[in-house]
Amino acid sequence: MTTNDKSWKFHAPRWQISAELCTDSPLHIGSGETATHPELTKLDELGREKAVEINACIKDYAGKPYLPATTLKGKLFAWLDARIPETGEQH
Repeated sequence: MTTNDKSWKFHAPRWQISAELCTDSPLHIGSGETATHPELTKLDELGREKAVEINACIKDYAGKPYLPATTLKGKLFAWLDARIPETGEQH
């Protein structure tokens, strides 16, 4: 590991972090796929009604939207990385 490497190595014991997230603006957690809804239509360039394609949302087993743990892990890592001074020591 180089002295400029700010890699975090978490060792036992593991942490469990619980939180309630509130958004200040609309939140969309995309799955990378698109979906159509029959009730949502628009007119194409020829004036015909066409189904609107929207980005699909990631959902859990119950069909509720969810935020993947890896997304939170990445955000937490970036937040920590921006706030921990570089000391040249291994973490």
